[in-house]
Amino acid sequence: MKKILLLLLAAAMLTSCSSKKSSGVSEPPPVDDTAVESPIIEYNASDFKKLEMPSEFLEKSAGIETEKIELNKLDVFKGVDIKDYRINRTWYEGDNVYFSADFSKSKKFKVYRYSYLTKESSEIYSEDSDENNPYAYQAILVDEKQLIYFDSERTYVKAKDITTGKVRDVYHLPDVNIYNLGYVNGHVYIYEAGKNIEYRIARLDINTGKTEVMDKNYNLYSDKSTSKSIAWTMEPTAGDDKRFDIVTDYYRLHTGLSNFEVLDVTEDTVILQWTISNKIFTFNMNKMEEYWTDFSSSSSAFAVNGKLFINHASDNEYNVYCFIPEIGKGFDIEDNVSYAYIDGVLGEYPVLKSELFISPEIPEDATYIVDNPTIYVNLIVLKKGV
Repeated sequence: MKKILLLLLAAAMLTSCSSKKSSGVSEPPPVDDTAVESPIIEYNASDFKKLEMPSEFLEKSAGIETEKIELNKLDVFKGVDIKDYRINRTWYEGDNVYFSADFSKSKKFKVYRYSYLTKESSEIYSEDSDENNPYAYQAILVDEKQLIYFDSERTYVKAKDITTGKVRDVYHLPDVNIYNLGYVNGHVYIYEAGKNIEYRIARLDINTGKTEVMDKNYNLYSDKSTSKSIAWTMEPTAGDDKRFDIVTDYYRLHTGLSNFEVLDVTEDTVILQWTISNKIFTFNMNKMEEYWTDFSSSSSAFAVNGKLFINHASDNEYNVYCFIPEIGKGFDIEDNVSYAYIDGVLGEYPVLKSELFISPEIPEDATYIVDNPTIYVNLIVLKKGV
């Protein structure tokens, strides 16, 4: 729309200039085109052609170029029994993958770095640990200097200097519980809820200590200049506070729905998952079509850059598929996983994290589980096609 307005404006200027030159009138000053803005477009769900689509899963490539990083097979774990450690969380900074692990026999908590460019892995931090370690499963090492984690009461975010061991409080709000931390582009994201707060995200600059409560939502794990995902808010529909609109800088979509989760939003696609049933609604603004897809036989769904991914059971095992709603087909990405999700951005590439849980063999006469399941962790770098 903006381009059309600019072209019309340019044509009008040329006509005006030609007329004024012939009459001896001086040329007017140039017009600042930054003042011309595209209006927000309003869409109603009834504007879209509704199509109930099948959910067929194929053992074929979706044309997405991927690269797998098998964390358990890195050099840092050579000679270590996979049953003696558990990889906790992963996070990303530039072209490096960071991940932490707990070791049951040696009672250690360690942090590792893997370079995507050199394919080398190394241990960068270690300390004694036990089952009461407050940050074993959710700590993030920022700038290889500070461990960021929340306390056992889930009310404070703390920073531990790994050189001096000094711990300081960096974030706290009364009546607010913290349930997860994220890390993207040098910022720590605090996921919280509490009294009078159903859900929100606060962004913490760990160097300045400044905190900003996000006024818009967006897919944190595609927070890059090359990302297709955009910021959005969810607002009640005017005159109907039980249904909600998706609002962006480009459009307002009256979904006509309630009780849904937003999977992803781009300039031309909105992907919603109905929480009442495992049905996904995809609004395609280019084709003005709305695809309804039933994934009742699948375990979970996630999306990034307008692409939908499904964890689906096939031949007694779960596989990950890239699903294209407009044709009702899913294409194989990763086989034999217990769970998978979009985990972060490595360089400019979204990363899918897959975990495989293998329960230990338990004797028939055992009255209790004697060991934790073995966990294999793979990172699938989505290089092209996403």
